Amino acid sequence: MLATAENGVERSKDAPYNGKTFLVTGANSGVGYGIVQRLLEQALEPNSEDVVIVMACRSRPKAEAARQKLLEESQTVADAKVSQRRRSVKPEMLQILIVDLASMQSVFAACEEFQRRFSRLDALLLNAGILPCSHINIRRGVKNLLTRPSYVAKTGGDFFSQYLGDVTADGLGTVFAANVFGHYVMVKQLLSTLSRSPSSRVLWFSSTTADPSFFNPADFQCLKGDHPYESSKRLCELLAVQMHSELRDRGIYSYVVSPGNCFTGLLDQGWFISFAWLTVLYLMRLMYISGCNVTPKNGATSAVHLASEVRDPSDLKESILYHSEISPLGHKSVRHLPLEVAADDLTGMKTVRKELDVMYQRFREEALRNGIIKS
Repeated sequence: MLATAENGVERSKDAPYNGKTFLVTGANSGVGYGIVQRLLEQALEPNSEDVVIVMACRSRPKAEAARQKLLEESQTVADAKVSQRRRSVKPEMLQILIVDLASMQSVFAACEEFQRRFSRLDALLLNAGILPCSHINIRRGVKNLLTRPSYVAKTGGDFFSQYLGDVTADGLGTVFAANVFGHYVMVKQLLSTLSRSPSSRVLWFSSTTADPSFFNPADFQCLKGDHPYESSKRLCELLAVQMHSELRDRGIYSYVVSPGNCFTGLLDQGWFISFAWLTVLYLMRLMYISGCNVTPKNGATSAVHLASEVRDPSDLKESILYHSEISPLGHKSVRHLPLEVAADDLTGMKTVRKELDVMYQRFREEALRNGIIKS
């Protein structure tokens, strides 16, 4: 049973929710918001399954504002298409889970709360990410765009410089914690809930910037490197591939998706930079450069396809990057790109996984001592 709490946010009362469940991290903005938009639209189609979409967000005020906006948008669409007998919008379709992925105790607490409220998890979409930008080099970036547009599309060019060596209160690399390790803990903690759903799936989000040259397994937190964001996205790719077999044995499927190039709140540098970046994206789309989706809702194409449109995930391949694509005229599709994963990459990942598991156990024991989770 669901009970409505403050500000319309639903909470469990007597028993966990038993319907099809999606959990999207970073859902109050950017691609995460676009994913929820698309999933909610699907849920309102005639003869669609009963679902609940859980928005995992760091800020409650932002989460509640986003949730209210999504419900209002969906109601407007439903009212406009009433002749098509669309399903009505139910507030319980959209719920909130508060989690700070850079704080491991927050992650453990959020997973514990999720398991109290829901009995199954059909798709875990690990979308949330941060890119701490210290400054923008417009001159160098424009030079890249004019002389090497494909390089800009693939790596973001040399527009943005990141803060380096930042660590969290837990002593972890800030970008590594928020983009990778917090998600890794969620996967580990929610395994039993994922296992209760037939053909559940875990979607790791990569980026067009996740070039293998930016990742060093000896510095997997990228505390010494110059590209912590790109390193974190490459590590997400490698974890998805490396964990695929062990998760598949439990009926869980692990894959990599990419939203392509989108204009999101990841780099909030004022109206001029926003305008310039949007112009660049539209120009690259007109030049037929792959993946210039521009809007987060377009960027959500591959994630929504794998999460809810693919009926049998065993038909998918862990060696493929499922990339959101759009034509210059706006036709959306999913492009299958081979992941650059060599035998040496997987060998190096064995050591990385051991270190991640040691870290996971350490934080889990702390959560047990603090009474955040049960044994």
